[in-house]
Amino acid sequence: MRHPVLLTTALLFAAGPALALEAVTYAGTVGGKNVVLELAVSPEGVPQAGRFAELAKGFDVPLHAAEGSGALSDGAIRLREEKPCTVELCGNPREGEETKPAFGAEWVLESDGENVVLSGTRRDLATGETTPVTLDRKGMRDLPDAIPPLEALDPHVVLYSGSPGAALTPENFPYDFLKQDVPLTPGPDTAVGAGKVRMDEDPRTKLAFPIVTALDGMDPGALNEGLAALKLQSALPSFGCLSAVYHGFGWFNEDAQGGDGYEGGGTSVTVDHLSPRLMALTESGSFWCGGAHPSNFSEHSLLDARTGQPVIPETFLRGWQATGRDGEPVDPATYDNSDYSLVQGPNEELVAFVRERRRKQFDAEQEESCFYDELVATNLAVTVKGESLVFTLQDLPHAIAACKEDLLEIPLADARPLLTDEAAAHFPVLDR
Repeated sequence: MRHPVLLTTALLFAAGPALALEAVTYAGTVGGKNVVLELAVSPEGVPQAGRFAELAKGFDVPLHAAEGSGALSDGAIRLREEKPCTVELCGNPREGEETKPAFGAEWVLESDGENVVLSGTRRDLATGETTPVTLDRKGMRDLPDAIPPLEALDPHVVLYSGSPGAALTPENFPYDFLKQDVPLTPGPDTAVGAGKVRMDEDPRTKLAFPIVTALDGMDPGALNEGLAALKLQSALPSFGCLSAVYHGFGWFNEDAQGGDGYEGGGTSVTVDHLSPRLMALTESGSFWCGGAHPSNFSEHSLLDARTGQPVIPETFLRGWQATGRDGEPVDPATYDNSDYSLVQGPNEELVAFVRERRRKQFDAEQEESCFYDELVATNLAVTVKGESLVFTLQDLPHAIAACKEDLLEIPLADARPLLTDEAAAHFPVLDR
């Protein structure tokens, strides 16, 4: 699931020192438990903040550099680990009180001199119990400037920044991909289109996501890598909600914080189309991590089966365009989107096409209350179901979430005028 974004506008544009920070990822054990750790490190090699997660739990715990902590290469570093907030421990942000983190443990780590291995101890401040820590370096990434170090570690900051590192790949987000490396509960193989899929459930979030086990004699490895990125993107809001019980990761004394966000709602993923050229899937459900209303979502994804890369509407439909802050068409590859003014959507011709041909068998009350013709212009989505091109709606606000409907279904054999040359190449029925 891509929504809701668990960041406020204030966080995205938070003022802070313009540090050229680098995030260093480690994996290993703490007291015999498998963990991943990521440190935001200054150019001088001094850790500024960090996060870690037990793989068996999945959510992130904030780490703060203790006063007097040195550089990695100079010997021991000291980190303070936050404990979950309560009003008594952290203050009440909902009452406008100034809040502060509470700490439950202290880490003392030493580097091997080349920052490849960290070893040391974690001491529980309440019990005094000390457990050994051993970590190996697994990856590095640059962090955005002018954002406080702890917030800069949140993957949403980069994903919604439009920066070159925004693609969700193991190279760009080593910590978050390593966190996905846990035993899953496999489902049965199910035939879909030209292949077979298996829904594997993550025991931490209960999210069951497909992997392709067979695909018409071809190796589905690249496609499964693309699915792994989609799965992580869907899991991030849940892990973020679990982590929001900590002050450093957005605690606001909300009842839902500290839960997985899907309690009472859940999410489901269906595979709508599978061939050696293209895969289409739909994620739908309800997510709530505080606030007035849950996010009821239904989102569609297309993946190139040969590369695993996303197939996006602007490369799929002839009538999809990008517009800038003045409402005029722009090239998204060269557009300065630092103010988030870029808008992707159907042009006037495509809007008129769908409006004219869309299904109008809804009852009169639904037609009147849902304003479908307006939604075609603002919330149109496209996917493939079976052997049909389908126009539908997505990203509807809570008040009209019940208006989610498929509007128009066109057999692929008849859809060529709507598709780009790149899109047409995904369908054998359109081969010439």
